[in-house]
Amino acid sequence: MKRHWIAAAALAVLLMFGACAAPAWAYFTDTHQADGGLPIKLQPPAELKEWYGQATKHVVVTNSADATAPVFVRAKVQTSLKFAAAGDGWKSNEDGWYYYDEMVKPGKDTKELTVKVTFPTVKSEEQPDGAVYGENYSVIVLYETTMAVYDNNGNPAPNWGNGENGGS
Repeated sequence: MKRHWIAAAALAVLLMFGACAAPAWAYFTDTHQADGGLPIKLQPPAELKEWYGQATKHVVVTNSADATAPVFVRAKVQTSLKFAAAGDGWKSNEDGWYYYDEMVKPGKDTKELTVKVTFPTVKSEEQPDGAVYGENYSVIVLYETTMAVYDNNGNPAPNWGNGENGGS
């Protein structure tokens, strides 16, 4: 009798695993192919043009000629040196960014932003070699562009996405 009970329990366990295997097998073997879709076209990137001369970095941002809309531009300078940045149409903000006043149309440039750096001066002749001028210094300019959002009166404003300058 004990044998019949063990056989019945084994059969019940086997049937339970068999019942689970069929849906799992169907899950792993079923496929479906979808047709259709929508093309996504991203705005072509703007281009940063920069050159360096006489302790000054010169920066111009160009909106791509293939762009479909004008963009607003901002730039940020990162360096361990003291610097002063200025240019027609560029205004600084407390957040460390320099904002260009006007929208830049496709194929057009911003006016030049110049970043004048001040190198440390030698304090004494005993200063070890490389203590001032032997170091490697970098002046990195980051830039961002954004398309305009329009207010209720139809006036364009940049959308930097952080709540500033018309952003949300």
